[in-house]
Amino acid sequence: MPATSSTTATPAAAVTEASSGFRTHQFSRHFNGNSVHFLVLRMESSFFLWVGSQSGCLKNLSAAMSTAFEKAPTACSLMGDASDLTSNALASKLAKRTGGRQVFVSYNVPATDAATVNFVHESIVEEMSVKPDMFH
Repeated sequence: MPATSSTTATPAAAVTEASSGFRTHQFSRHFNGNSVHFLVLRMESSFFLWVGSQSGCLKNLSAAMSTAFEKAPTACSLMGDASDLTSNALASKLAKRTGGRQVFVSYNVPATDAATVNFVHESIVEEMSVKPDMFH
Protein backbone atom coordinates (compact mmCIF):
# COMPACT_ATOMS: atom_id res chain seq x y z
CA MET A 1 0.00 0.00 0.00
CA PRO A 2 1.57 3.31 -1.04
CA ALA A 3 2.30 5.90 1.61
CA THR A 4 0.23 9.03 1.44
CA SER A 5 1.31 12.37 2.62
CA SER A 6 -0.96 14.98 3.96
CA THR A 7 -0.08 18.60 4.12
CA THR A 8 -1.74 21.02 6.37
CA ALA A 9 -1.03 24.69 6.31
CA THR A 10 0.24 26.14 9.52
CA PRO A 11 -1.07 29.54 10.42
CA ALA A 12 1.35 32.42 10.05
CA ALA A 13 2.96 33.49 13.29
CA ALA A 14 2.12 36.94 14.53
CA VAL A 15 5.10 39.25 14.30
CA THR A 16 5.46 42.00 16.83
CA GLU A 17 8.14 44.60 16.27
CA ALA A 18 10.25 45.21 19.34
CA SER A 19 12.05 48.41 20.09
CA SER A 20 15.80 48.01 19.88
CA GLY A 21 16.75 49.89 23.02
CA PHE A 22 19.71 51.35 21.13
CA ARG A 23 19.95 55.09 20.54
CA THR A 24 22.70 57.00 18.78
CA HIS A 25 24.00 60.51 19.18
CA GLN A 26 26.77 62.24 17.22
CA PHE A 27 28.60 65.50 17.76
CA SER A 28 31.86 67.12 16.70
CA ARG A 29 34.26 69.66 18.14
CA HIS A 30 37.29 71.48 16.75
CA PHE A 31 40.64 71.62 18.54
CA ASN A 32 43.89 73.09 17.22
CA GLY A 33 42.49 73.21 13.69
CA ASN A 34 41.41 69.55 13.71
CA SER A 35 37.94 68.03 13.88
CA VAL A 36 37.22 65.52 16.61
CA HIS A 37 34.09 63.42 16.12
CA PHE A 38 32.09 61.64 18.81
CA LEU A 39 29.54 58.86 18.43
CA VAL A 40 27.52 57.57 21.37
CA LEU A 41 25.62 54.29 21.17
CA ARG A 42 23.28 54.27 24.16
CA MET A 43 22.13 50.87 25.38
CA GLU A 44 19.86 49.82 28.25
CA SER A 45 22.35 50.27 31.10
CA SER A 46 25.58 51.08 29.29
CA PHE A 47 26.97 53.06 26.40
CA PHE A 48 29.67 52.84 23.76
CA LEU A 49 31.61 56.00 22.93
CA TRP A 50 33.71 56.28 19.79
CA VAL A 51 36.07 59.27 19.55
CA GLY A 52 38.07 59.87 16.40
CA SER A 53 39.35 62.22 13.77
CA GLN A 54 38.44 60.01 10.80
CA SER A 55 35.54 57.64 10.26
CA GLY A 56 35.91 53.91 9.92
CA CYS A 57 38.72 53.62 12.44
CA LEU A 58 38.43 51.36 15.49
CA LYS A 59 42.00 50.84 16.71
CA ASN A 60 41.19 50.00 20.31
CA LEU A 61 38.36 49.29 22.72
CA SER A 62 38.27 49.56 26.50
CA ALA A 63 35.56 48.84 29.05
CA ALA A 64 35.04 50.18 32.55
CA MET A 65 32.48 49.54 35.27
CA SER A 66 32.05 49.82 39.00
CA THR A 67 32.54 46.82 41.24
CA ALA A 68 31.68 46.10 44.84
CA PHE A 69 35.37 45.77 45.66
CA GLU A 70 36.83 49.14 44.64
CA LYS A 71 35.76 52.78 44.82
CA ALA A 72 37.24 53.53 41.42
CA PRO A 73 35.73 51.76 38.40
CA THR A 74 37.66 48.82 37.00
CA ALA A 75 38.87 49.32 33.42
CA CYS A 76 40.47 46.97 30.94
CA SER A 77 41.62 46.99 27.34
CA LEU A 78 39.53 44.67 25.16
CA MET A 79 41.23 45.34 21.85
CA GLY A 80 44.27 47.20 20.56
CA ASP A 81 47.53 48.39 22.08
CA ALA A 82 47.30 47.60 25.81
CA SER A 83 50.13 50.05 26.58
CA ASP A 84 48.00 53.01 25.41
CA LEU A 85 45.82 53.71 28.44
CA THR A 86 43.91 56.66 26.95
CA SER A 87 40.72 54.65 26.32
CA ASN A 88 40.98 52.97 29.74
CA ALA A 89 41.34 56.27 31.56
CA LEU A 90 38.49 57.87 29.66
CA ALA A 91 36.20 54.85 30.19
CA SER A 92 37.00 54.84 33.91
CA LYS A 93 36.24 58.56 34.29
CA LEU A 94 32.95 58.19 32.42
CA ALA A 95 31.90 55.11 34.40
CA LYS A 96 32.49 57.05 37.61
CA ARG A 97 30.64 60.11 36.29
CA THR A 98 27.61 58.02 35.25
CA GLY A 99 27.23 56.26 38.58
CA GLY A 100 29.00 53.06 37.67
CA ARG A 101 27.41 52.34 34.31
CA GLN A 102 29.28 49.97 32.06
CA VAL A 103 31.14 52.15 29.55
CA PHE A 104 32.93 51.12 26.37
CA VAL A 105 35.35 53.62 24.81
CA SER A 106 37.31 53.59 21.58
CA TYR A 107 39.73 56.55 21.37
CA ASN A 108 40.99 56.99 17.80
CA VAL A 109 42.51 60.46 17.82
CA PRO A 110 46.18 60.30 16.80
CA ALA A 111 47.21 62.80 19.48
CA THR A 112 47.29 61.44 23.02
CA ASP A 113 48.97 64.46 24.62
CA ALA A 114 47.43 65.86 27.80
CA ALA A 115 45.92 68.94 26.11
CA THR A 116 44.07 66.89 23.47
CA VAL A 117 42.87 64.25 25.92
CA ASN A 118 41.66 66.96 28.34
CA PHE A 119 39.85 68.69 25.47
CA VAL A 120 38.15 65.41 24.52
CA HIS A 121 37.14 64.74 28.14
CA GLU A 122 35.80 68.28 28.61
CA SER A 123 33.85 68.01 25.33
CA ILE A 124 32.21 64.80 26.52
CA VAL A 125 31.36 66.27 29.93
CA GLU A 126 29.85 69.32 28.23
CA GLU A 127 27.76 67.11 25.93
CA MET A 128 26.68 65.01 28.92
CA SER A 129 25.19 68.14 30.49
CA VAL A 130 23.37 69.05 27.25
CA LYS A 131 22.15 65.51 26.41
CA PRO A 132 22.16 63.56 29.71
CA ASP A 133 19.66 61.00 28.40
CA MET A 134 22.29 59.75 25.95
CA PHE A 135 24.75 58.86 28.71
CA HIS A 136 22.61 57.90 31.73
